[in-house]
Amino acid sequence: MRRENEKKHQENIEYILKVNEEHLNKSDAIFLQAPGMNKMILVGENRPLTSFRKKIINIPFNVQKANYTSMMDIYARLININLDITGSDVLNLLNN
Repeated sequence: MRRENEKKHQENIEYILKVNEEHLNKSDAIFLQAPGMNKMILVGENRPLTSFRKKIINIPFNVQKANYTSMMDIYARLININLDITGSDVLNLLNN
């Protein structure tokens, strides 16, 4: 029963990636959080994301859960830009 569910899950993932293949082709980067064997399921030989290997970037922080809320938090963190500058750096930027 477990193997059947895993197979159905893999088929669902492949279907979703196939439907969104045009978007994946147009993208500059694909952020992925899939540790260990989970990553090989997606990016191993003859797997759904194999042809996009060069675009894949590991998410640079820990991800707690695989759900919509976590995905939106990850998205917000990835698009956010944090600058760590001192007062003298700001003056140098303003004077240039």
